[in-house]
Formats: sequence, C-alpha cells, structure tokens
Amino acid sequence: MQKCRMCGNPVEKNAALCPSCGVERICLNCGYKLDESFNYCPNCGELRSFRHINFTDYEDSIEFAVPIGNILKIKKKVLGPVSFNDAKKCCTDGWRLPTMKELSTIYKIREICGIEQKGCVCWSSSAAVGDAFKDQVWCFDFKSGTGGYCTKKGKQYFYLVAARSLQSLLMPDSVKEKGDGVFDGCDKLPEEMKERILETKKQNIEG
Repeated sequence: MQKCRMCGNPVEKNAALCPSCGVERICLNCGYKLDESFNYCPNCGELRSFRHINFTDYEDSIEFAVPIGNILKIKKKVLGPVSFNDAKKCCTDGWRLPTMKELSTIYKIREICGIEQKGCVCWSSSAAVGDAFKDQVWCFDFKSGTGGYCTKKGKQYFYLVAARSLQSLLMPDSVKEKGDGVFDGCDKLPEEMKERILETKKQNIEG
C-alpha cells in the first residue's frame, strides 16, 4: 500500500484513482503514472482528470468528503483586491489564507469544483524567506500557475480555506472533549496520539 499524495490516505500501488479523494493517479488515457505536480500527462498530453474528486457543493463553498492535504473546505468566490493585512482580517470562524501548496491544489481543481476564476494573483500564508524580504509574502498567479513574492502593502486577491484541527482529525469521537471537538493542546492527548500528531506534522513539513 502507498499513500495518496493529495489526501494522504492508503491507496493500492497500481490504483488508477484514489478511493478516498478520487484524484487520478494513473492517466486514464494511456496508463502513465502521474506525479503530484502534473496537470497534463507527459506521455500523451491528456489533461489530468480531477472529475472523480468527492465533494459537496454548497452555496458559497465546497467541502471535500476527504480532506485534500489539510483542506476540508474552500470558499468558491475569490475576494479582493486588498492588502495582505486586510486579507488576514477576513480569516475568521476557522477560515484562513491557503499556503502556496494549497493554492497549487486550488489551481488544479478549480474548474471541476466550480471555484471562481479570474486569472489573478492571490495572497498565500507562506512567508518570504530572509530579512531582505520580511515585508513580502508568496503569491500565486492563477493565470500562469506560478508563484512569486508580493509586498504586503500591495493589493491582491485571495481565497479562503478551512480545515479540521489535526487533533480532531486523528482523535476518536469517544475521547473528544465536549463542545466543538477541538482540543486546547497536545497536553491532554495520550502519548501514542502525541507521537502520531508530531509524525503527521513532520510529514507535512517534509512533503
């Protein structure tokens, strides 16, 4: 068994589609094995299919049956243009700016999932590296599918995503705290669960 590069769930080595999230792992046209970054099959040129992804379409957002990476929900409407700090002010009730990797995912699935497209540059939550770039963050260009630095005072568009807490995803319902099922911190978790959370975080950083 292997892990799906999109959702992280177990999948048979030669499976054409992930049974959890539905992403195409093998080109349905020619059988070529597709890397996570491919939008087109490099062997036959066929557009990669994301039509099998399982999600529920709501009025203003979509929700995946199985989280894609750390994304459970995506707001369908692109917002802005506003400054980076003004975009962050819209991150309430569990909604946040996506990382660059998550923006790349949105770029790949935007058509099949009915996400608004403007071919615009969008803010990410990924900070630029280095003291010389402290006033900049990474942005994703939805026209070219590439990334670059943007100054925080500039005005760009943005998407919002939401995810369950890592603890909530891993912990069985029988041991969740009363309320919304989100933990205050790892101090209340069993040792085995702490190790799983730390390992998952490590995989997300390395991946």
